[in-house]
Amino acid sequence: MIALFFIGLSQGVESVVASTSVVPLAFAANGPFMLVYAALSKKGLWLSMGAALLVWFGISYLIILLDFNNFSWGLGICIVVLIVSTILFEKTFSALSVVGQKTEYKGLNLLARALFAGIIIGAAVLASKFLSPLFGGILASFPAVFVSTLIILHKSRGAKIAIGLAKALLISGFINVMSYIIAIRLLYTSVGIYWGTLVGLLISLATAYVTHQFILKKLK
Repeated sequence: MIALFFIGLSQGVESVVASTSVVPLAFAANGPFMLVYAALSKKGLWLSMGAALLVWFGISYLIILLDFNNFSWGLGICIVVLIVSTILFEKTFSALSVVGQKTEYKGLNLLARALFAGIIIGAAVLASKFLSPLFGGILASFPAVFVSTLIILHKSRGAKIAIGLAKALLISGFINVMSYIIAIRLLYTSVGIYWGTLVGLLISLATAYVTHQFILKKLK
């Protein structure tokens, strides 16, 4: 949200729309990213996370080489990839989410997450300005929240809990991110960046609440 807001503020609405065209396909890379992490998680946090990030960057590099920026096709591919990834999580890794698993995020953890996300946001804005909106959209889709959350959970609660959360992150992340992206693609050109961001955020918060309630009911 913040990355796309500043891309729009500094480069205009057209740059934001161009950047969001690649977001669904870039988000699809999170499926393989999570699967690689889960497959190697028993070998250690840094090995599994490093390999998963290499896969994510490899897929992103292919997207850049292909110059893929079709939003509709990307959305369709993303849905298929995430469905397959979710099935593999359940069948291969027995990644079953369990209600009541709580983790406290201490001040240092929150600060590290904020700095990490800030670096990615800055990189996305600069990439869109000096390289192309395609680069900006891909970096805006970087799984910063996934990476930081999995690292904290892996270290504090173990790989099994982190893997169980990974499946839920894929599902909820897709619904909430895509609802926001679709909203601002329509709203930025009609009501402007500020109102478009506010309304898009409210829509995403609404889908987040519905998704959360649905997952809780499934777990119960």
